[in-house]
Amino acid sequence: IGKARAIVAAMRASGQHHEDLREVIDQGNKDGCWAEVIPLVQLLWNVETRWSSLLAMIKHVIELYPAIMVLLDKTKYLSLGWLQFTAEEYQVLNDIVTVLEQPHFVQKLLSAEKTPTLSLALPAFELLL
Repeated sequence: IGKARAIVAAMRASGQHHEDLREVIDQGNKDGCWAEVIPLVQLLWNVETRWSSLLAMIKHVIELYPAIMVLLDKTKYLSLGWLQFTAEEYQVLNDIVTVLEQPHFVQKLLSAEKTPTLSLALPAFELLL
């Protein structure tokens, strides 16, 4: 998680980093470099007061990671090469997403504004167990 946060911090540190990442995504999408088209989304910060922001941050890092790897291989970004994940670190991030998606689903289920959700609380809790 620390390395994912560092990637977000590095890519959002300057407008130039952000623009370079956007260009890599655009070019890769045009050239068909990615297994799937990478959407032009921003890397999100993890905000401690919003627990689901960690899930969103990690999902965006995973989604944009092919483009991030290409960017980090450029001469201009060699000093940030340490931000590349090992295969094990990348798998751990995917495992964290799998774990965090369950409570996120329950939280969304129980956070309806106009629909009573108290009757769903115990079944949702059992789902988490």
